[in-house]
Amino acid sequence: MAGLHYQNLRMERKSKKSITRYAGSILSLIDDAAIDNGNDNHRFFVDLAAQDYEWLKTIITGTPAELQGVIDLFEARVLIGSYPALKTMHVGEEVDSDFAKMIKTVFNYKHFSGKSARYGAYHFCQPMGMDVCPYCNRNYTLTVYYRGGGLIRPELDHYVPKSKYPYLALSFYNLIPSCHLCNANLKHASPMNFKDFIHPYEHSIHEIFRFSAVFRNKKEIKPAEVAGAFGTAFFAGETASFDVKIKFRPGVPFSMIKRAANNARVFKLQQIYNEHKDLIEEMITGAAVYSDEYIDTLYHDFQGNLFSSREDVLRLLTNNYSAKAEMPKRPFSKLTKDIFAEFGLKYSSI
Repeated sequence: MAGLHYQNLRMERKSKKSITRYAGSILSLIDDAAIDNGNDNHRFFVDLAAQDYEWLKTIITGTPAELQGVIDLFEARVLIGSYPALKTMHVGEEVDSDFAKMIKTVFNYKHFSGKSARYGAYHFCQPMGMDVCPYCNRNYTLTVYYRGGGLIRPELDHYVPKSKYPYLALSFYNLIPSCHLCNANLKHASPMNFKDFIHPYEHSIHEIFRFSAVFRNKKEIKPAEVAGAFGTAFFAGETASFDVKIKFRPGVPFSMIKRAANNARVFKLQQIYNEHKDLIEEMITGAAVYSDEYIDTLYHDFQGNLFSSREDVLRLLTNNYSAKAEMPKRPFSKLTKDIFAEFGLKYSSI
């Protein structure tokens, strides 16, 4: 998909005899900016256009590791004077330099995010298949687009800020469809980077940690005793007896745990999920009711008609997906899978 994003930004129309560009092609914008006007502002754009725009392609399609390399190279060239600085002082205040303004004209996120763009944010989000925020797995991030204009779409979070790295404003791996709470309220100006955090396009938090209902009185209940150990107070909604905790999966490298913990801290996952104890009560109750025998009976009775696998039965009973590839389809899929599994439901895969 990163390659398709790049081709769409090129905005080229191929005919039998030649290749022409639509107005607004990022290549045309770079060619215009690469003209030497007697200052150093053009050098970056000359580098972008070299070898059939090879460096531009890296900037647009590069993985997080490759984008970190772009950042390091760009900043090194600013340091040695090959490129001008992105900021300058004006009347005692730091403002964008002319060079930064040129970059923002080429990597024009404002136009990209509008409804009038020939190729823009609506076209980017629709095929991504991220119907739920990848940061929190709580809120829908659906895209509804019709020919002629967009209707709704998620916010696009810049994983590293476009204010600091304007040349990454249209980079595929720097555009994350996300909910407003995660993008604007929680992440906002948090100094996330490609080195110390989990990138949602590369790793799922499901691979690294799980949610757990931890009872304050450890003698109160064990998961295997859930069917008989709960008193009426719990089922009446008294949730003070347990907390939602994040537990890291065995065998996960410590470097990954550190990065995932940073994500959980920025997006306040443990705190926010503790506000959903009513859902967890229902899940634990369901785990007590839906015995293996009940699930197997449903599968046996309706196999081939309603269910093609045992996981289909679990999806009906839990009202959510459990396969990792399907978790971006519905809110709370991760919480559902983790809690049901903790309290007795047997999934064939994690």
